[in-house]
Amino acid sequence: NRALDTKGNVYVSDTGAFRVQVYDAKGNFVRSVGEMGDGLGQFARVKGIAVDRQNRLYAADAMSQVIQIFDDEGKLLTWFGEPGSDNKIQNLPAKEALDYDDVSFFERYASPKFKVEHLVIVINQIGPHKVSVYGF
Repeated sequence: NRALDTKGNVYVSDTGAFRVQVYDAKGNFVRSVGEMGDGLGQFARVKGIAVDRQNRLYAADAMSQVIQIFDDEGKLLTWFGEPGSDNKIQNLPAKEALDYDDVSFFERYASPKFKVEHLVIVINQIGPHKVSVYGF
């Protein structure tokens, strides 16, 4: 999987290297995000990635069942999912998509005090929740 940021950088999920590789528009290596492992900031099976308008990286790890969010320098900001739970909402997450156009359809499900900036749509490979939608 790959994604572009607002600066023209290309993000590539590299499952075999357990990280996301970042290249500039000319193909020069900029940095990598993550390392091998099953903790926060690490990947065991990095799959789908997406980059939002503020250049935050969203990366799904199919092994740990979480989506991790990194800033534009590769620093871990937060994560969501249910690692180790028998009642998983994410089940082998494989792809995320960011949606800015359909926020109004989902805002009513969020707290009135919460301003939804965009939607994070997570596609899972198996389980009862094939598609999960989150407000960011």
